[in-house]
Amino acid sequence: MGQQAQPITQPATNPFQGAAQAMQVAGGTLGNIAQGGMYPATQDFITRTQDNMMRQQQMQQNMLDAQASQAGAFGGSRHGVANAMLADDYSRRMADMAAQQNLQAQQQAMRAATGLAGIGGQAFGMGQNVAAMTSAQGAFQRQLEQQLADAARGQSTAEAAFPLQGLGAMTSVLGSIPYNQTSTTSSPFNPMGLLGALI
Repeated sequence: MGQQAQPITQPATNPFQGAAQAMQVAGGTLGNIAQGGMYPATQDFITRTQDNMMRQQQMQQNMLDAQASQAGAFGGSRHGVANAMLADDYSRRMADMAAQQNLQAQQQAMRAATGLAGIGGQAFGMGQNVAAMTSAQGAFQRQLEQQLADAARGQSTAEAAFPLQGLGAMTSVLGSIPYNQTSTTSSPFNPMGLLGALI
């Protein structure tokens, strides 16, 4: 009777924390994309490819210079136009390659961010489910604790009424015992009756 009911469940951790973290990561990824950020691996690939393309351009430039020298046209206008066209072609190809790689990286980042946002949404939904289940468990626990309190109150009331029940049993036992009844009658005082008794 002196014991208090102990909680059945432990308090749940914040169910929305995981969802918030996933959404934060997705937001950071989308923020990097919006600011033109790219993956380091993509930048490394672009740099290496541009270096290779510049080496190829230099080799072609050397071949063009050698051909112009053999023809006796080194430094002429045709040679200058050919060099400019070669440089323009390589510059355009390098820019196209870099743009293509950046686009692929952004598309990949968008897919990843969308996936993370989806995971964040799922985690948020799971958090809501956990919160609903925790609420239902709390309601069940409150109901159970109320039933325990009601049972304890009933027992306490029964214990308080026990002596009265014993008194009632005693009264009924005493009431069934036969006893003699005597009755007295009284009459009003009559002084003459005294005289009559004396005579």
